[in-house]
Amino acid sequence: MSDRRHRFTTKQAEEMITQQRADADDACSSDLDSTEENDSDVDFSLESSSSDHDSSMEVDKDPEPEGTAGSEWKAKNGQVWSASHHETLRYFPATCRCPGPTRYAITRISNVTSAFNLFITKEIIQLVVEMTNLQGFRTVTNWKETDSTEIQAFIGLVILAGVYRSRNEAVLSLWDEHTGRPMFRATMSRQWFETLCTKLLFDDRLSRPARQRDNKLAAILKLWEMWEGRLGLLFNPGQDICVDEQLVPFRDAADSGNTFQTSQLNMVLRFGWPAT
Repeated sequence: MSDRRHRFTTKQAEEMITQQRADADDACSSDLDSTEENDSDVDFSLESSSSDHDSSMEVDKDPEPEGTAGSEWKAKNGQVWSASHHETLRYFPATCRCPGPTRYAITRISNVTSAFNLFITKEIIQLVVEMTNLQGFRTVTNWKETDSTEIQAFIGLVILAGVYRSRNEAVLSLWDEHTGRPMFRATMSRQWFETLCTKLLFDDRLSRPARQRDNKLAAILKLWEMWEGRLGLLFNPGQDICVDEQLVPFRDAADSGNTFQTSQLNMVLRFGWPAT
C-alpha cells in the first residue's frame, strides 16, 4: 500500500499557521463587534422603557386632595370616610321574642295561685282594698273592713262564674242550694258578695271629677296602667294575632271618641283586644 501523506516544507508550514491565526483573530473580532452592537440596543431599549414609564407615572399621578391620606376622603363637614373599616366589629345575630309565655312567667308559675298572682299583683289588690274600704266607710253604716284575701276570693268567684258560663244567670241562682254551686256558698255569703259588687272601686270618687278633666278614664286609669304593664311582661304575641273590639255598656257621662250613646241613659265603651 502506497503512502499518500502530503509533505510540506518548513516555510509552507509557517505560512499555514500564520494564516490560521489571522482567520481566527478576524472571527473573534467580528463576534465581539456583533455582541457590542446587541448590548447597545438592549441598553437603549431599557433606557427608553424606563423613561416612558417615569413620564407616564408623572402624567397619571394626580395630586391628592387636601385633607386626605391614602384611601380616605374628607367631607365638607370635616368627617373622614374610608374605603374599608379600620376595625371589624363582632357580629351579633338578631334576637326575636319567642311567642307565648315569657321566661319570666314560666319560671314563676308552679300552681294556680302563683299564676293568678302574676296577673293580679299585690299592688293591684292593695289598691282595690283601699279604695273599696274608703267608699264603704263613707256610704255604709258599720262597714266591715275588707282585706286582700277577701278581694282575691271575690275576683276568683267572678272568674269562676265566667268558667260556668253564668253571665246571664242571677246571683241568687248561683248561691241557691239546689241550682247553685257549692263553691260560691263556701267562699262568702251572697249578701256580702252583692255589697262588694256595689262598693268595689279603683279610685277616690270624691277627687274623680278633677281628674276626669284631663282623662276620661280617671276612674280606672291607675288600675289599668298596672294591668297593662303586667301583660307585656308575661306574654309575647306571635305572628298569628288578631285584634277584636268589644263594646262594654256603662252608665256615666263621657264624651271620648270611644263611646257611643245607645239611649239617653246607657252608654257603651269600645275596647280593642289583641288575641292569639
